[in-house]
Amino acid sequence: MIEGTASVHDKANSTHLPSMLLDAENGRPMEVEVIVGEVVRMAKRVGVAVPRIEMMYAMLLIVQNQIVRKWETQAKQS
Repeated sequence: MIEGTASVHDKANSTHLPSMLLDAENGRPMEVEVIVGEVVRMAKRVGVAVPRIEMMYAMLLIVQNQIVRKWETQAKQS
């Protein structure tokens, strides 16, 4: 899986975008919990420090909450 993903992204002419980026750009909720949150939880279970991933997770949760609030506001106005 990792080698397959890397082969998509290592080409200079690759136009592939990660699904979370596409979701964010289109104002859709991202899969923060299953993509990043689970990595943080797994690392904690085995005692591995992942401070950069934890920071990224915290920032992505903020973006996710903003997207969800926007969706909720739009739903109430409909």
